[in-house]
Amino acid sequence: LQSLALEAYIADGLNREAALLFNSGFAANQALCMALFPHISHSNEGARAGYIIADKLMHASFLEGAQCVSESARLRRFKHNDLAHLESVINSACDKRVDRIDTAYAANTGYRANQRDILAPSKTIAELAAKYDAWFMLDDAHGMGVLGDNGFGTVEALNLSQQQVPIVMGTFGKAVGTAGAFIAGSQTLIDYLVNFSKHYVYSTAMPPAQAVATLYSLTHIASDKGRREILNSNIAYFRESFHKRFGQTLQSHQERSQSISCTEKKR
Repeated sequence: LQSLALEAYIADGLNREAALLFNSGFAANQALCMALFPHISHSNEGARAGYIIADKLMHASFLEGAQCVSESARLRRFKHNDLAHLESVINSACDKRVDRIDTAYAANTGYRANQRDILAPSKTIAELAAKYDAWFMLDDAHGMGVLGDNGFGTVEALNLSQQQVPIVMGTFGKAVGTAGAFIAGSQTLIDYLVNFSKHYVYSTAMPPAQAVATLYSLTHIASDKGRREILNSNIAYFRESFHKRFGQTLQSHQERSQSISCTEKKR
């Protein structure tokens, strides 16, 4: 009952039809890859492999999961938050005449003091996914508990619908302060994972006490905005101080690197 209450709270907060708990974000990411891209059997050898398009800085758990299903899906990666490169990769996949691009995947959201730095790409990636009839999955491990009016992350902060972001993965081991993870989306998606996700079917369920602690933490985060305001202030202070002390040095280093790169190209 405790796990069901937690799943219902997450689904309601993210405005999704359903959610499913996992023991870790690592398990959730791998479970999703392996469930959505099952092994192509000999009886279906004519089936075309899909594409998994992942941000260059995507977490190792997802990348390894994508590599494990290489017979069913080709993994392509785009430069971190580089929307032009992402679209070029999608176009390249379309040129190969696949039936569809099954998953366009954004990296871990990360968190920055200027929320627009990371939130804007998420909305634009959702638009690109819709343009090319792809599924956009968002790993919001770093957004949960930090972004949004109630701490439900990037989806809440940008008001991204289930249609825009069909799959949301989040973890509890960071801002929430417990452990475990979830996948949220349509009822059909969650029902499918319940039946075909090996990481869910053949693994021990989340302990009730852990579910209770996580639910309490999430409700506390929603009611106490002061902690998130302090976090924002601390991040802004760190970034400003770092830039004042090291910004000129970093810029000089980047300019030297670009100069060396141009020289090598001329050679």
